[in-house]
Amino acid sequence: MRKMTLFFLFFGLTVLGGCSSSESDAPPLLSNEEGPSPLLQIHQVYLENYLYAPEELPTSLSGFSGPSDYVNFVNNQRPENDRFSSYLEPEAFASFNEVIFQERALIGIQFTPHEGIISESNPLLMESIRVFSRAYYDGLQAGDRLLEVDGIPISGMTFEQVRELLPTFENEPVILKILRGASEFFFTTSSENSVELVLDPVQGIGYISLRTFSDDSLTFILSDIQALQSQGVTRLILDVRENGGGALIGVRNILNYFIPTEGLLLYSLEDRNAVRESQFTGSFTSRESVFDETNMVILADAGSLSASEILANALKFYQEATFIGTQTGGKGVAQSVFGLSDGSGTIVVSRKIFGPNNDFYHLQGIAPDFQSNASTPPTLGNDSQLQDAIDFLTAP
Repeated sequence: MRKMTLFFLFFGLTVLGGCSSSESDAPPLLSNEEGPSPLLQIHQVYLENYLYAPEELPTSLSGFSGPSDYVNFVNNQRPENDRFSSYLEPEAFASFNEVIFQERALIGIQFTPHEGIISESNPLLMESIRVFSRAYYDGLQAGDRLLEVDGIPISGMTFEQVRELLPTFENEPVILKILRGASEFFFTTSSENSVELVLDPVQGIGYISLRTFSDDSLTFILSDIQALQSQGVTRLILDVRENGGGALIGVRNILNYFIPTEGLLLYSLEDRNAVRESQFTGSFTSRESVFDETNMVILADAGSLSASEILANALKFYQEATFIGTQTGGKGVAQSVFGLSDGSGTIVVSRKIFGPNNDFYHLQGIAPDFQSNASTPPTLGNDSQLQDAIDFLTAP
C-alpha cells in the first residue's frame, strides 16, 4: 500500500495531514474491485497509520456493518473522542477531493437540502452564507431565493442541474438573480477560495480572505497581492478566521513567500513511533515578500485550525506579521487521506504537529499578539476584529 498525501485540512469539520512522493496526486485506491472489502481496507489503513495506540483498534471485524461503523467505534475509544478522523461516502469524498485538489472553487453559499423539481412551491433557498467568503462580501444573505444563474431560469431544474450552472474555477464570475422578500435583485459574484478587497485606498490597506488551503493557494495569493499593489496597497490583512485548513503544500508555499529567510523551521510532524519530519523555509518555492509585522496583520480565531494555525504560528514567531484575533482552535494533529475501492474515503489522524519553537499546541491553540473579541456574528458593517486590524495598521 502506498503512502498517502498528508493534508492539513478541515472538511465538514475534519482536519487532515500527510506525506507522499507526489503531493498533488489524488488519494490512491487501496485495492481494486477484486481486493479486500472497504471494511477490511479501512482496518488496514488504521493499523498502519493511526496516530494513537494500536491496542485501541478492534481485534475483530465481526459486528461492524461497514467502514462508517468502524470509524465511529474507533473515535469513541479516545477519552476526548477523536473528532478529526472520519469516513466519507463516495459522493462526499468526491466533493472533498474537488475542493482540496482545487478542482472546484466555492462562492460560499450553502443551499437548503432540496429534492425534486425546483418550482414556485418548491424553491431553492440559500440556507446560509459562509462568513468571509465572496458571497458574504458581495451581500448575499441566508433566505435569498435563487431564480436565475447567468440569465438562465432555474425553475423546472433539479438541484444537481443548477449546481452544474454555478462556477467552479477560481475567480470565475456569475450573475445570480435572487428574490429577497418581495423584491428581485441581481448579484455579480464569483467562485473564490481566496477573496481580495481594497479596504482603504487612501491608507493603502488591502485584504485577502483565504477560505481553504490547496495546491494552488500561493498562486492565488500572489495574484491577489499583485492586484492589490496595482491599486496602491502597501499594507495587508490576511484573514484565516473560520478556515479549518487545507493541503500541506499550500501552507508551506505561502510561508516560503512571507518568510524569505532560508533554513528556518516552519513546523514538524511526528508519527506514533516518535519519528519526526521537519519542514524549513527554502524547501519549496521561495519569494521575497514586501510585508512584515509592521504592515501586515493575520486575523485568526477559534475557527482557525490546522494549516491556518501553522500559518499564524510561524508568521507570529518569525515576526513577519502581527497576529490579531482570538486563540486558535488547537487542532495540532494532522491526517492522512485514503480512497477506498468503492469510491468512499477515510481521513485518519496520523501525525502530531509541532510549531517552529517545538510547541505542541493540540487542544490549546495559538495565542494572538493582540486579543480582539469578535462581533457576534460579524457582519459587513460590524466586524470588530477587522476594524482592530485596520486600526493597528493605521496607528501613528
